[in-house]
Amino acid sequence: MTEDSASRPGSVAWGEHPLEAGEVRGWRFGPLRLWCRHADDELWIASERGEDEPAEEPVPPPPVTAVWSRWALGEHLSRVRFVPALPDRPVVVAPEFPFRVIRGAHAQIYARVPLWVRIQVPRLPGDALAELPTLVLSRTWFGALDEGELCYWLPTSARRTAEPQLFRPHLAVCALRVMNRSAGQLEVEKFALQVQHLSIFQLEGRFWADETLIVYEGEAEGTETEYTGRPPTAVAAGERVTGPRVPERREFRLRTFARLRSLSGFGILG
Repeated sequence: MTEDSASRPGSVAWGEHPLEAGEVRGWRFGPLRLWCRHADDELWIASERGEDEPAEEPVPPPPVTAVWSRWALGEHLSRVRFVPALPDRPVVVAPEFPFRVIRGAHAQIYARVPLWVRIQVPRLPGDALAELPTLVLSRTWFGALDEGELCYWLPTSARRTAEPQLFRPHLAVCALRVMNRSAGQLEVEKFALQVQHLSIFQLEGRFWADETLIVYEGEAEGTETEYTGRPPTAVAAGERVTGPRVPERREFRLRTFARLRSLSGFGILG
């Protein structure tokens, strides 16, 4: 086992990496440290989360207290692949500053979503061996008790512009175009983004999700949501690296916007 291989710089963690017999290697995905070990015919995987350190920082060897998960793979194991994926539930997002969209107007919103690391073995058919979130998100309930859904709460706020500092190697930027076709103003305080229906695109080392079009028609009528299947126009040349978890028809109605309410002991957004 070559322990020093775990300290190689991890500036390019996504993609395929060789993993020789007896080798331990480590990679960094934002706050997530991930180690893989090739032991005989098995792949061992361990991880921990800490500070969001630069990707160029060397990854230390796994701690002696590391808890390893093991898969027997036989001769298939010679490389590992790390593929970015979006969370498996909707995420609830708050804009940096609440704002209103007047009747007939539209607004652009950009939300940063922490990625999950999908671990695959290139020569092995089938699904991923495991998925690890780069950041563990809190869970919350969006909507009424009888018709809501369990979501993740995003600790970062959405922005009106896609500034360069928004981008990090372990985050994807989701672009939303909101149109208000209701009879009144639309107050944007909290909204639910159905990320399980989105793909991931990459351009110049940055991750984007499909552009999402949300048409608000009123509190009773709800919203019409369209997943375009393409990145925003500014990154039209981006390459799709991951498809949606749950393919959907391109348009459907659902509850998207809500004001914040609270019930004792239970987070409710509805």
